[in-house]
Amino acid sequence: PTHTPTLRIPGYVGPKGDFLWPRIWGLRASGLWYLGLRCKREDLSSHGCGWGRPFELNIDQAATLITTADLNSGAASGAIQLGTTDGRIIVNGDLISTGAANLGVGSDGGAVVIAASAPGGQVTISGDISSSGGASTLPGRDGGAAGTVDVSTIDTTIEINGSTIVASGGQPEEGFAGVQGAGGTVTFASPVSLGTAKTSISTGATIGDIIFNGALDSATAQDLELTSGQGNISFNQAVGDGGNNLGAVTVNAAASVAFASTSTFTSFTQLDLGTGTFQIADQMTATTGAVEIQSETVDLNAGIQTTGQLIEIDSNAGNVSLDNGSLVTTGGDDQAGGAIEIDTAGGSIVLNGSLITTGGNAVAGAGQNGGAVSVAAFGAGTVTFHDG
Repeated sequence: PTHTPTLRIPGYVGPKGDFLWPRIWGLRASGLWYLGLRCKREDLSSHGCGWGRPFELNIDQAATLITTADLNSGAASGAIQLGTTDGRIIVNGDLISTGAANLGVGSDGGAVVIAASAPGGQVTISGDISSSGGASTLPGRDGGAAGTVDVSTIDTTIEINGSTIVASGGQPEEGFAGVQGAGGTVTFASPVSLGTAKTSISTGATIGDIIFNGALDSATAQDLELTSGQGNISFNQAVGDGGNNLGAVTVNAAASVAFASTSTFTSFTQLDLGTGTFQIADQMTATTGAVEIQSETVDLNAGIQTTGQLIEIDSNAGNVSLDNGSLVTTGGDDQAGGAIEIDTAGGSIVLNGSLITTGGNAVAGAGQNGGAVSVAAFGAGTVTFHDG
């Protein structure tokens, strides 16, 4: 195409003289087109400006915005861009950019961008977001790549209410040598708060990072499930700070996981052995559950604490190091201390901190026992204690 068509959906003055904002019920774009919706001061009636009301771009709960490439075209699907230069964005419906199946490499999904680009602009996400590559229908060819997902504000917190966010590659023809397409990076450039239910974020089984560049918390201790396949997961600011801890945090798969600041949640579980490095730079706390880490290399530059629950660290053939902190599990009243288990199948374990498990105080009966401590390096592995 030689030009970009514009769909303008203006606000209007209602029968009572009040200014009514537009609601988006559903849009679909095929081929190379992208959906770009912007709400800015010059687009809207002066009634809204005069009354000083915030502008609002609202994707209704019943709405779905979809872009998809033409079947067998091999072309990438269009992007979805939601933006406001002076107001808030509310996404209650679903945003979907999906690559089409192709007799060759599957077509790529488009990027999904949500940006409130003025001070005070808010973003609330309650619907699902997906960018996915198309499938290959030719034996031996790969699936298409996913697009990226980027969400940002200037100076407010992004609110997510039980959404599923996916940026995963398309599948190859089953039974042949092709591979799944690359996942897309999911980035939250601003602080995020988890609101009303568990949030799930996945970039599939191949590459595709998940990045939280701002603080992450939840006033209602909601759960978080993350899958980045061969990609990395980065928490670049505090997690669960100020009494707003997360619920259960589960990492289904990731190459590396990094916490750059303090982290607090009810529990942390890494289900699949990470091929890279698990790293914390500051204190990690699980308020009611266990901390279970599985990674080729584990680099703890601070301590981990649980309340009478398991602390488990498993490495394959890599190294485990503990510096500038201790592993501590202390039972509450009438509660035993948790176990501490550290092992590697052939690397080194170097402990520059203490391992402490303490039983809780007696309230209704006798004092409780501390848990077991196990440190094991199998094969040619070594264990070194420098403190504690």
